[in-house]
Amino acid sequence: EHVNIYSLTTEHVESDNACTISFTMYTTGIEQLSRLFGKLEAIQGVHSVIRLDSSRARV
Repeated sequence: EHVNIYSLTTEHVESDNACTISFTMYTTGIEQLSRLFGKLEAIQGVHSVIRLDSSRARV
């Protein structure tokens, strides 16, 4: 998917030897977001993909 990433942050979770990656991005709509979620979830090692509404988003 071709999306514009507005911001990206990472956080290392040492106790789990994992990291959290947060994106803020612009999409063309819910259909594109759904396709993007599917592609991210298909990546080996990705445990979850969630959407936060703008009132909860961290930048």
